[in-house]
Amino acid sequence: MERKNILIPISILAGFIILAGAVLFASGNSGYKTAYVDMETVFQKSELGKKINQELENKGKETEGKLKLAANKQEEAKFRYEFDKFKYEKQREFYKKVQKVVGETAKKKGIKAVPRQEMFIYCETDLTADVIKALDK
Repeated sequence: MERKNILIPISILAGFIILAGAVLFASGNSGYKTAYVDMETVFQKSELGKKINQELENKGKETEGKLKLAANKQEEAKFRYEFDKFKYEKQREFYKKVQKVVGETAKKKGIKAVPRQEMFIYCETDLTADVIKALDK
């Protein structure tokens, strides 16, 4: 349940990255280096992603318990809102940290744009492992 809901913010982040990458790519700079990051792999394999996923699962179970005990629809809506707010905050926390690490990693390697893996049919440089390593420091 939570994994599917995390795709929306990933897509929004990817949209901004794609737009920036398209502008830079269109400039025709021959020294322009690109790479990609597999955000789902970063979420699944990084310690940060695992931690946040566990927090979301725990909060989801807690919310399910509260929903079973809810006295009425209004109380159910309150519990769902609390969970959605918690999930949104955790997703933002994850993306802010990942975005910072991706930027730092790309700069060190002289890379100008880093969209999601799905945006390329072919790209030689994959920063996913480097990003996970940097996040786990």
